[in-house]
Amino acid sequence: MTRSAASRWPGGRIGAIVVGAGVLLAACGGQGASSPSGATTAGGTTAGTPASVPASGVPASSDILEQTGSTITVPVTTVTGSSGDAKVTVQISVGGGPPATVVLDTGSAGLLIDASMVGSQVVDSGQQLDKNFVGGTVPATLAQAPVTVGGVTTASPVGIGLLQAGSGAGLFDGTSGLLGIGTANGPTLNADLFSPTLQLPAPYQAGSMLDISPTGTGTWTLGPVTAPAGAVAVPLVAVSGPPTTYPDGAPAYAKDVQLCWTIGSAAPACGPTDLDIGNPNTALNSTTFAALDAGGDLLASGTGIVMGTTEKQTLWSFTSGQTQGQNVVELAALGANTEFNTGIEYFYANTVAFDYANGRLLLAPKG
Repeated sequence: MTRSAASRWPGGRIGAIVVGAGVLLAACGGQGASSPSGATTAGGTTAGTPASVPASGVPASSDILEQTGSTITVPVTTVTGSSGDAKVTVQISVGGGPPATVVLDTGSAGLLIDASMVGSQVVDSGQQLDKNFVGGTVPATLAQAPVTVGGVTTASPVGIGLLQAGSGAGLFDGTSGLLGIGTANGPTLNADLFSPTLQLPAPYQAGSMLDISPTGTGTWTLGPVTAPAGAVAVPLVAVSGPPTTYPDGAPAYAKDVQLCWTIGSAAPACGPTDLDIGNPNTALNSTTFAALDAGGDLLASGTGIVMGTTEKQTLWSFTSGQTQGQNVVELAALGANTEFNTGIEYFYANTVAFDYANGRLLLAPKG
C-alpha cells in the first residue's frame, strides 16, 4: 500500500490513510523558517459576523469554553486508548446529527465519521472510498455535509468520508471517527476531502491553536491567531499544485514544515517535519536513518535529540528512552515526503498555532 507520514490508525502503527484514487490523508514537504517579526500577511482573511448557530445538531454549551466575535475555544481531551497510546478527542456534529466524539489529528486532513453518528443533512454520493491502513481496508463513501465545531458550522456542506455504520469505534479506538486538521492531504490540496475547519466561515478559518495536556482537558482555539509569548514562527509552504487556495480564497498550505534535527553527535539534518498529535511517539524516517536502528525499529536510549529551525533556534530537546509517550523515538516508514514526526510529545510542552492568515506556524514553550 502507499505509505507516508501520517498518524497511527489503526492498531498503534504509523500508516497512511489513502482515500480513493490519488486522495491521500498524509503529510507533505515544507521549507524555510523565520522569526515572528518577519511574518507578513499572505492573502489573509476578512473578519466577519460570528456564524449563526443551527437550532439543532450542535454540541452542548459545555463543549464551548469561550466564543467571541473573532475566536472560539473548544475543549479537547487527552485520553489513553486501549493500546496504551495517548490520543486527543473533541466533540463535533455532522449533518445536524448528535454530538460525536472523534479523534483530533494534525497528522492527516479530512473528516472520517461513522454513518450512525450523522444527521439528516448528509448527502451520500455512494462513491466508494476505500480507506487503506496498515492494518487493513475500511470501506467508506464520499458524502457532503455541514460540520459543526464548537457551535460554528461550515459555510456550506463539505466533503467527508462516511464510514459504514458501527465501524468507527473499532477503527478509531472507541470513538466515532477522526477529524484530520492538517492543512492539506499531501503535497497538493484535494478539493473533495480536506479539513472542515479550513472551510468554516470567516473569521474562524483564519487559524487554529492547540494547548493540550498529557491527560485531561486542553483547549483548541479557532480564529485569528495572537502569537503566544516567546513564539518562534516557521513559515507554512504553499501547496505544489491546483487547487492553490482554500474556499475563502486564501493560499492553501502543505502540512510539513522545514525543521532541523540533531540526532546524537551527528551533524544537524534538515527536512520536512510533521507536527502530529496523532502519533504517540517521535519518529524518524526509517529509510533515511536506517543506520540508527538499535533494534525493534527504535533509536537507542540515551541519544540526545534537538529540534530547531533552519536559523538554528532550538525548539525542543530531550534524551531518548523507553518510556512510551515521553521519550521513545521510532524508526518508521514515513514515506518520501516526511523525514521527521514529532508525535504528540512536542504538544505537551508547547503551544502550537497554525496562523493560516499570515502563512506561519507559531511554536511557543508553555509556562
